[in-house]
Amino acid sequence: MLLSKLLGGTVAAAPVSSTWSLDNVSFNGGEFQNFKLDNNTSLNADGLFFKPDGTKFFMVSANNDLLQEYAVSEPWNIATASFVRSTPTTGSAQPRALFFSSDGLSVYMTDGQSYTVREYSLGSAWNISSFTFVASVPVSAAETSPYGISFKPDGTKMYIAGSNSDRVHGYSLSTPWRVSTATYAGIGASTPKIGDMTDIQFKSDGTKLYKVENSGVFMREYSLSTPWDLTTTTLASSFSLSDIGAYAIGGFMFKDDGTKMYVARYNTLHTYSLGTPWDISTAVYLQPLTDIYKINEPDVLTWALSFKTDGTKMYVHGWQYDNVYEYNLVVPWEIHTASYFQSYYVGTQIGMGVGISFKPDGLRMFMIDADIDSVGEYSLVTAWDVSTASHVQTVSTAPGETSPTDIFFRADGFKMYTASANGGGGVNEFDLGVAWDISTIVWSRFYRMLEAGSIGAVFFDPTGTKMFGASDTLGKGIFEYTLSTPWNVSTATYVQSYAIDGFSITPHGMYFRPDGEAMFILSDNTEEVVYAFDLVDV
Repeated sequence: MLLSKLLGGTVAAAPVSSTWSLDNVSFNGGEFQNFKLDNNTSLNADGLFFKPDGTKFFMVSANNDLLQEYAVSEPWNIATASFVRSTPTTGSAQPRALFFSSDGLSVYMTDGQSYTVREYSLGSAWNISSFTFVASVPVSAAETSPYGISFKPDGTKMYIAGSNSDRVHGYSLSTPWRVSTATYAGIGASTPKIGDMTDIQFKSDGTKLYKVENSGVFMREYSLSTPWDLTTTTLASSFSLSDIGAYAIGGFMFKDDGTKMYVARYNTLHTYSLGTPWDISTAVYLQPLTDIYKINEPDVLTWALSFKTDGTKMYVHGWQYDNVYEYNLVVPWEIHTASYFQSYYVGTQIGMGVGISFKPDGLRMFMIDADIDSVGEYSLVTAWDVSTASHVQTVSTAPGETSPTDIFFRADGFKMYTASANGGGGVNEFDLGVAWDISTIVWSRFYRMLEAGSIGAVFFDPTGTKMFGASDTLGKGIFEYTLSTPWNVSTATYVQSYAIDGFSITPHGMYFRPDGEAMFILSDNTEEVVYAFDLVDV
């Protein structure tokens, strides 16, 4: 885990000899334990359902009236999920919950606007590309705000949860799986009433019932002395879901063997592990990794990474839509706490943004453009708020730099450096006659990183005596150099490197925490990911 040393929200320097060094690099990542849906930050997963073998899951959202399908390459490991397709929930204006028949050929949803359960057929099992409305049944006599839905495995019983009555209602189906044949079977005198239910699920043998209570962020487990009979329920356990947030809990579902539980909140699925199958009192939340952050905004060509100097904001540039994306970090420098906040379009001035840098006060932003070999300057009315940015000027870096891949400024604004693919790969150094005024840049010198080859990012320590280059060519790693004359790249000497080829990283951005205890690498190899590496023993 990346351990930030924080005092009053600011980074405190730590007297550790290995800061700003690759001597003790460590990475504590593994598989992801949560998953963001369809790169859509506004999506709410109101209903959730897994294929019984765990190779697919489906979700429905009342936000956009869509049913979505995801493939899971490693069964039940949502870290390996990928979006497949979506289809409109025809005729349903507020789909709130989701269930599939055991053969995967029928889909059922509760509709919060028409107070009905709607049945759809699929042309191919577990494939929503062919999605046809079949029938609906009104449930308003029992519930005017239907949410959760569940069926007995043979399709002869249907159960509806509602946030108005705060009860679970049962229905009998004379023809299995055909909602048009449903008749109300009641709630049962002992059915507990809990507030603001959003979903329900039964254990496959009908001896347990689970409910999500949104208002209190709880899951309740009930035992049924007679399977599938709501009149025989007894509260067995309650479990807080506060680990994933204080509100907006949507659909949930258990793994087929009861050893894992998946809970949706807003646009993210979270995973819990159960020490005893089907016993929620033994559930443990599997925390998202602290050393990895998956970028879920729609750009698939990210290149450029920067942070606010106190670690509370992160910035990434994407080629596809020419946006600078701004993220907020709840805990400074802990990238797993990042969430997308807003973006700013730079495509009018920037053709291929490959590097981003900010003035230390956050009132200036600079973008290096590999398309026209130039650097663009932006003024921010509100410090670190990209939505307040406006273009100031664009200045060519040629002939000194004609193949830039990153940009870095010295803290006083009198030096600018560009990572370069030219000359076999290296760093160009520029002087500025007026601090932070790029119209005054003059090329000074070039240093070829023979050990690194073509580099995708460059960074310096605050004293200018250490320089780091990120390469995806020779050795594929992070390369460390010392400068005998501070800030003069011609005096650089190679020290060591840290291999990253085992991480499937293609480095297109690099940033170091101001205390030198951690470095961050942006990769866009197979997916857009920011990795955090510790530089000290933790």
